[in-house]
Amino acid sequence: MLRSSPMFVNVVFNSLVEYQDSQPILNLSVHEFLWGYDDRLVKMASTVLPTWINFSKFGLLDRMLDEGTNVITMAVPSERQTKRPYTIDNFNGSPILHQWANADAPNEMNKCSLNASSEGLLFPRHLTKDMNFPIYRKAFCRTLPLTYNSTSDMPVGYPTVYLYKFLPDVFNSSLDDNKCYCPKDGCLPPGLSDISPCYYSK
Repeated sequence: MLRSSPMFVNVVFNSLVEYQDSQPILNLSVHEFLWGYDDRLVKMASTVLPTWINFSKFGLLDRMLDEGTNVITMAVPSERQTKRPYTIDNFNGSPILHQWANADAPNEMNKCSLNASSEGLLFPRHLTKDMNFPIYRKAFCRTLPLTYNSTSDMPVGYPTVYLYKFLPDVFNSSLDDNKCYCPKDGCLPPGLSDISPCYYSK
């Protein structure tokens, strides 16, 4: 968002960061890191721009689990349900993520659509090593594919645990599967992802 803004906007932002003495590295408790800590810059932004920054504290899980006013419809197990259970059926009434839709065909599914994604809390049942599945949350602003990584042995009496992870190139915009996530003003460098369309776009 800032990278495509005028120099004046970047100068003002940098000045605010310095004025509020916002630090890039903080000493936080686990609870603060996950569920929110006081940050003067965030608090000021929530006062000045309440429609954009509608929170006064910033925490990893607090932000990740906040879907705002979005309506997520899930596929639940039933005899008539043909989709994989516990995956997202529709996001705000559509299986298409419109912020990443093809401009020439905005109502057509593409590689950046939901495509039977989990919402990150409920996962498919009866997982196997060859089962890969994407997850979607507003905090990611895109689907992220999970792939099997390894097996962890548990104490006797407990089931075997499969460990899944994101692939190293999940944010590599040069790959065909990721090109549809490129913003209109160009792709970001590998390792970065643009979440602004899910928060600051109409």
